[in-house]
Amino acid sequence: MKPCRGDDAGRGRASCQANGSGEGGRPRQPVSQFTGTVGVFDSGLGGLTVVRALREHLSDVDFIYLGDTARVPYGTKHSATVVRYAESCAARLVDAGVSHLVVACNTASAWALSALEAQLSIPVTGVLESSARAAAEAHDEGAIIVLATPGTVRSGAYARRIAQLRPETEVISVAAPLLVGLAEEGWVEGPIVEAVVERYLEPMRDRRAATLVLGCTHFPLFSQTIAKCAMRLQAGAPVRLVSSGAALCAEVVAACRPERSVFAQGTAVKPSSSDPLPERRSLAPSASRRGVLDVWLTDDPEHVRHVVDSFLGPQGPVRHIAHVELADVRPLVKRSDTGLARSRRTATAPSLKAFG
Repeated sequence: MKPCRGDDAGRGRASCQANGSGEGGRPRQPVSQFTGTVGVFDSGLGGLTVVRALREHLSDVDFIYLGDTARVPYGTKHSATVVRYAESCAARLVDAGVSHLVVACNTASAWALSALEAQLSIPVTGVLESSARAAAEAHDEGAIIVLATPGTVRSGAYARRIAQLRPETEVISVAAPLLVGLAEEGWVEGPIVEAVVERYLEPMRDRRAATLVLGCTHFPLFSQTIAKCAMRLQAGAPVRLVSSGAALCAEVVAACRPERSVFAQGTAVKPSSSDPLPERRSLAPSASRRGVLDVWLTDDPEHVRHVVDSFLGPQGPVRHIAHVELADVRPLVKRSDTGLARSRRTATAPSLKAFG
């Protein structure tokens, strides 16, 4: 099993080894016996595309998804603000007793992953490293386009990591902030969306770019429009889309269920496909139970329930959608040389205002 790693360019490494000790000699639960809850957080609803992929292959695992919808988007915020927001989301999920933390936000992965790894005793997996590696492994010729939020582009994390893996390959990073808002509102198709996508992909015109990284978890919802526009700008040449959510899914499945096969990465997406995630091979889930999903949102969730359903697709019912406050969460503190600041807690979930 490959360890889950953070961006080598200053972002740190996650410790998801199957056995033995993790970072700093910390003991790890053998992942083949994983029975806990996976906590996933993102700046808004986009990380639900990651949850959707994970639940297809870890159907017996419980998930808590925390969408920071009151403060979305992270991609336009200062890096220090992103770190502070990410720490508050992580603290809430740790207080609920999650056993594995997934940072399903490229901007938070770029700026906050090393800080979270330094403060938590549970495995932390970030989306950016997985996506960069999948793009490098899948790419064959021409440039690699990274479509991401302004914050992710500003960090330079994708360009640095892909350059380490494929130093001969040109990386073109494009910020696409409007797509986050469109996805949060449920606008994922139509002439307006197509016009916005084509404007962002203009750097692809008249050049060969065989691989395009969807460097934000909101962007897989636009995969068909992105693929169509990219092919049009390249006179019909096919483009391989790498979904950040699908790439991260392979890492988490390997950590939680190392005995299973991992689905193929970097599969080309054609405009005729209806699946926003790359094609994958079936993984046999445990037949013992069906895991549950709770969705926590920091803004009133009532007006976005239909959008939540569209992000998750036919993945079975959400147990409940609830509003959760982060202001009263105790902050994470630095891990000392002699102990852990926040080991996994067995406390009950925080008091929530449920909406279904």
